[in-house]
Amino acid sequence: MKKRILYLLTICMCGCMSLFGQSDNAKVLKQIKPSADDYITLLNSSGYEAFSFDISSLTDAQYYISFKIKEYKDGQEIKDDILGGYLTFKNMTLLSEFPDDVQKNIKPEEMADPNRGIYSMGEKIMVGFTPVVNDSIRPILIEVENMASSSPRLKMFPQYENNDSVNGNKYFQYLARPFKTGEITTGKFLPLVLFGSMWYDKDFGIHRFCGENEIDPDMSSKILKYIPHYYIVGIEVNPKKML
Repeated sequence: MKKRILYLLTICMCGCMSLFGQSDNAKVLKQIKPSADDYITLLNSSGYEAFSFDISSLTDAQYYISFKIKEYKDGQEIKDDILGGYLTFKNMTLLSEFPDDVQKNIKPEEMADPNRGIYSMGEKIMVGFTPVVNDSIRPILIEVENMASSSPRLKMFPQYENNDSVNGNKYFQYLARPFKTGEITTGKFLPLVLFGSMWYDKDFGIHRFCGENEIDPDMSSKILKYIPHYYIVGIEVNPKKML
């Protein structure tokens, strides 16, 4: 009998402690599963950054997509394309491009669009930045989804306090900004991402990269007046073959 009474008292006390220890309006801290955004934040803080662009409007035909990287110093273009025109990818591969004996072994379910004879197709472009190799080299990744990719490297140049290369401390920090996007005009350079150095603000004694979060394609953004050295990663689209 005594054991039963003690058992009932224990249950009652535990229930009361639970009841009065946490009200309906209690502020609760609990662990949850990290989201994709949490991992993106972690990757960004480690030097990874990606910019994606939708090119699904190009699926009406086969196009050449040529990546170009222009280089600027003190607001003036000094190189039209540091890649030398070598990075040109297609946005799709047609079944007819394979030899006849290979075509026979390709099943419709293996194709991006069997009704139009499209074996593979890219509807997205990605420009990504990976952590620095050393103080002066930043690798990037440029890719047409499902088609091809390449990993060129961009050379970064030091900036100095008060622009004094003799006495000022070196600072290598470069940051990226996307361009505003719009209609795709074939045969014209379309800027995607700006990658530029911070500049020294002598009034505040700091290096900074303040300005528009998206750059105007006509290069009218005020931030461009202050960045001493930058690259513009972009593309030129040209039709290859109508379907």
